[in-house]
Amino acid sequence: MHKTSRHVLNVEGNGIQMVDKKHLKQKRCAAAAAVAVAAMLLTACGSQTSSTSSAGGQGGPIKLAASWSFADSVGWAGEIIGAEQKAKDLGVDLQVVSADGDPTKQSSQISTFIANGVSGTILSPVDAKGGSSLVKQVNSAGIKLATVDSHVTDGGDVVTASETDNKACGAMQAKAMLDEAKGSPLKVLMVDGLKGSTAAEDRENGFMDTLKGQPNVQIVAHAYGAWSGSDSQQAVLNAFQAHPEINAIFNTSDVNTVGTIQALRQLNKLAAAGQPGHILMTSNDGFPYGMDFVRQGYVDANASQQILKIGADAVQMLVDSINGQPVKTQQNFIPPILVTKANVDEPTLWGNKLKDWKPSDGYTLPKS
Repeated sequence: MHKTSRHVLNVEGNGIQMVDKKHLKQKRCAAAAAVAVAAMLLTACGSQTSSTSSAGGQGGPIKLAASWSFADSVGWAGEIIGAEQKAKDLGVDLQVVSADGDPTKQSSQISTFIANGVSGTILSPVDAKGGSSLVKQVNSAGIKLATVDSHVTDGGDVVTASETDNKACGAMQAKAMLDEAKGSPLKVLMVDGLKGSTAAEDRENGFMDTLKGQPNVQIVAHAYGAWSGSDSQQAVLNAFQAHPEINAIFNTSDVNTVGTIQALRQLNKLAAAGQPGHILMTSNDGFPYGMDFVRQGYVDANASQQILKIGADAVQMLVDSINGQPVKTQQNFIPPILVTKANVDEPTLWGNKLKDWKPSDGYTLPKS
């Protein structure tokens, strides 16, 4: 979903930079290799404990296989880490691969999972509509499937869709913005995420729905940032040229916020909360660098996802279903956590747990 511009955001630990897509493709190959190595290691560990693993459909150990849409940023890594930790806790085998944003590659991965006779499949769909055909393919093979991060929109049976409640994220940002404004008039710029993404659309709709009927709030412009820092930067520059009165900004993702902050710095409008000229700003995700934006005072509130829980819940409910146990919910929409300066250093926030993560670390929780 980052294939929307020539340059995209790359995050390693707390480092943030814009990179050319050719370079990023090389990094994605390395990331995919890291996933494969981690998966092989985990499978090896699982084989040693298979005698105590939960029973599969044929009475043997449960073997799960997962295809993530991407695995090249800390957000997706967090979901995978959560899934692998839960699989380890349950004593089941889990193989994880990355589709690198390629629907054809993801289709091939799913076909391989089926051919290998896995007990269950986890799918982070590259494409919400096209992913339905993959779900139906797995259904036809009699294999259980759960989706993570985002859901499919054109049919197919899933055990559960484990993802953030993105409408709640948008609503949380709106309420935080109103609280910070304390009745002052707001001229809001919305920096929108990737078109066609259910996550982006739900966050944006949740924000706008919550602000309906607020007499002192006016959404004066939309800036299309996709999931790209560089796209967001240029879009925000253009928005301020047309609407210099903007005094509040909604960012669909921390990725967008990177570009927004760069644009404000370029316009000499970047000021921390409490300083003259501060522009009220909210964001979403709770990435490690998103937490830093809150600490620095540039972002007033962040609707943080519970990234580790997304992957962990998918594994737990998939295993429950395979074992014939009741599944908690088919729509596992996980609520966000409001992060402000008051709680930004809370160690349980996923962005703090993974603050030093880098691709070479693989997909295990860092030692505390």
